[in-house]
Amino acid sequence: MPNKQLPSENIPRAIVENITSTVNGKTVNTNIQLGGQRYSPEHFYNNIVQLVDNVYYSTDKANFTFGTDIMYSHLNSLYGSEMNGRFYYRGMDAFNANTPYRYAREVAIGGNPALNQNVLNAGLYAQMQTKLAKGLEMIAGLRADYTTYMNKPNFNQTVFNELGLNTQNGLNSFILQPRIQFNWDINDKHTDYLRFGAGIFGSDINNYAMINNQLFDGTKVISIDVNDPALLPIANFPGYRKDPSSAPGEAYIAEKNLPKTSTINMNGKDARIPVVYKANISYNHFFTERLKAGITFFTTIARHNYMYTDRNMVDNPYFRLENEGGRGVYVPASTITDKGIMDWQQGRKTTNVGRVLELGSGGKVNQFAVVLDATWRYWKDGEITGSYTWNDSRITHPTTATWPIPPRWA
Repeated sequence: MPNKQLPSENIPRAIVENITSTVNGKTVNTNIQLGGQRYSPEHFYNNIVQLVDNVYYSTDKANFTFGTDIMYSHLNSLYGSEMNGRFYYRGMDAFNANTPYRYAREVAIGGNPALNQNVLNAGLYAQMQTKLAKGLEMIAGLRADYTTYMNKPNFNQTVFNELGLNTQNGLNSFILQPRIQFNWDINDKHTDYLRFGAGIFGSDINNYAMINNQLFDGTKVISIDVNDPALLPIANFPGYRKDPSSAPGEAYIAEKNLPKTSTINMNGKDARIPVVYKANISYNHFFTERLKAGITFFTTIARHNYMYTDRNMVDNPYFRLENEGGRGVYVPASTITDKGIMDWQQGRKTTNVGRVLELGSGGKVNQFAVVLDATWRYWKDGEITGSYTWNDSRITHPTTATWPIPPRWA
């Protein structure tokens, strides 16, 4: 909820840009915000029923674990981000004169935009622990997880006609996750240890994204984003505090005959749950009871990472800035003012819908690391530990190039 200085319904914010200050003898610019709170009012009420059952079975050669984990969740979520409105000003002079250049707001149709969601998570798993040879232990397991959201967004005919996208796409997951670990006390002498492990690990569905994608299907929320001086409302912040319902919303859209465009968040037809493949191998040697050293190799390969792509933005830039390495500009040059001010809405494929963010799964991460470490224990309880780490990570995005993160040591 908003703080005590604000009404519980929240009020619009003022965003004042390009505020100039002098800090340590240097001129710096920043933006300030005042008024309402961005994420308010919000609530997330969850009612959960969970059943967990494990069965343990042991023999002379192995220990077994079998289990299930079933969880049903009923979620009631009130999303409040950007529902209160924002007035944008260029500098303090414009703010003092109350002459904003832009007003934007997400307006819930009919008032309360709270959502109800029903989610089923079900997991089955099994594990075996056994000794394969002298000093050699193996732990192997398999886990299967299924998750489904029973509620789907509404179908938006306009989005389908204009962009060929189905806002009703759901997101379910079924992931098999085998895992194995070997621990070898070489010759059972307790001086040399070799360990190896590998496995597949599934992720949970990001519920906040699912709330976004169900709410912003174009049938529950209308978007306001105007910069035409003839259409801009006159900000009245004292009036909004007295009567929050007076903030420009549905009545303002009707009064100014604004197009009823909507921000769209949706699941892509091929959206999947992120999966991580992990492996590690390590060797440790005890020179004495007090001195040991080791080396470990780690790798993490992530696939199907979440990413949003604006599907209502033109596929190719209108022009490129060669002096900035060919950086693309996605609005026509004719729409940019002599001061470099541009309207990002001019880069849309269609004006019949607003921004269309499609949740995809094209992100990739490849990570490799090597760690050298040593520990020396002295006196009764003293200890000195040193380590050296080399790490290399690379993030790949399907709409851009690979982003290499330079190898680092620590």
